[in-house]
Amino acid sequence: MFTRPGKLSDRFPQPYSNEQAARFANGGVYPPDLSLISKARHNGQNYVFALLTGYRDPPAGVLVRFQITINALVVANLVSTFSCFHLHEHVTLFVTLLSATPLDLSSYICNLH
Repeated sequence: MFTRPGKLSDRFPQPYSNEQAARFANGGVYPPDLSLISKARHNGQNYVFALLTGYRDPPAGVLVRFQITINALVVANLVSTFSCFHLHEHVTLFVTLLSATPLDLSSYICNLH
């Protein structure tokens, strides 16, 4: 498809065809587009790393809706996006075929440049 090496300014293809498809695939929640956040925000790589690793189980006695999760980075600790690692203890990196923890994978994602 492309004949040149990729650049940091290249556009990422959207993973979903439209907002409705994105909500359907994510339990009714429209996921944020983080493709440019690491460049647009001061200290953006650290922000994305903190967001990816900030998901926590709710404190004892606290009930949250199905689409809401606890994230230490977000104001009020509630965020309406699923953690991509929350349900898995280990995530396999298919590119390198290594088993990685969510912390390892978050570090890998944030340091792709």
